[in-house]
Formats: sequence, structure tokens, C-alpha cells
Amino acid sequence: MLISHKYKFIFIHVWKTGGTSIYESLLPFTETKDAKQSLMDRLLKKERKPVSLDFEKHIMTGELKKKIPSNYFDPYFKFAFVRNPLSWEVSYYHFITQKRNNHPQQEVIRNLGSFEAFIDWAAENEMEKHSQKQFIYQSGKKIVDFVGKYERLNEDLQQVKSILGLPDFEMQHINKSLHDDYKQYYTPRMEAIVRDKLKEDFELFNY
Repeated sequence: MLISHKYKFIFIHVWKTGGTSIYESLLPFTETKDAKQSLMDRLLKKERKPVSLDFEKHIMTGELKKKIPSNYFDPYFKFAFVRNPLSWEVSYYHFITQKRNNHPQQEVIRNLGSFEAFIDWAAENEMEKHSQKQFIYQSGKKIVDFVGKYERLNEDLQQVKSILGLPDFEMQHINKSLHDDYKQYYTPRMEAIVRDKLKEDFELFNY
């Protein structure tokens, strides 16, 4: 997530929705603070850290609401981006299998051997718990002001920029996983599983 006191916004980072690109694009508009430097920071001459590093990268809006004063949370413009759940699962799978990361189930998922096996495993173990809804809703109520879509990332980010009065900036594209069109990965059975397990995401975000 990112928080800017100057521009009064809070960006909620739903994973695999272009969030890293959004984060890096908006980072210049956020405040920094003095922080203990790592060796790598010193080598790269990085002297300050964004205030947002006090919080988890993928913190959910409801959890953030508990951790910051209401005079920041309530009036600040809160926004997030979502993605077609079918595409989201494909990107999530390839991120875990293609890149080094600290995902707790990385070894398990890599050893499954196929995307189809992953869908079956995820349906039994995590899919319903890893919805996009959980980032944006609390007790059935949407608690962000704007939900953009990955499929129109540039246009929706421009809308955010206009609302906040941000200076012009160039959109960065970072951390993309490599894969074909998501539709090629699904059989009718697999698609039905995802549509059932993530039914609320399809409905709430109009996919």
C-alpha cells in the first residue's frame, strides 16, 4: 500500500492487479521518513523510506482502518485495482512458478506440475480465502472510494490522477508475469470451479 499526506490518498495493493507498477508510479508523491539503512540502501545511496513501509505491502483496507487514525483514513481518497478472477488466477500461478519470492506455498504449487492441478489444489485449500473482495470490503460494505480495473489500468489510473490533482507522470510497467491469454488455460470444468469459488468477486466487480 501507499499513503500520501500531501495528496491525501491511500492506495490498497491487491496482488497481481498491476499494483507494483502503480506503486512505483505513485511513489514520488508520497512522504518519506528517516529509517535504519541496510547495506544495500547505503550502496545505492538510498537515505529515506516511504512512510507506507510501516504497513504490510498487501494490507487489506479493513485491517489498515484499524491501524491508522480516523482523521487520515476517513477523508483520504482510498482506491484499489481488481482483475478478472480467471486472469488473476493465471497471473498468480505464473508469478509463483516463474519468479523467486517468499510465498509460503511456493514449493507445493511448483510441484503440482500444471495449472489445472493448481486450480484443483487452490479450490480445496485457499481460493475462497484469497478473494479480491477481502481487500476492499468490510462486513459487506465497500470501504474504498474507487475501484479501478487491471483491464483498463492506464485509463483508470488517469482518472485517479485527475481526482487527486497529481502532476503528470509516466506509468511504469513492472513485475509482469509471462503467460498467454488466460482463456487458453481453462477447460470448462476449471472455469466453473473458479466461477463458483470466487462468485462474489465476479459479481461485485462486474466480470
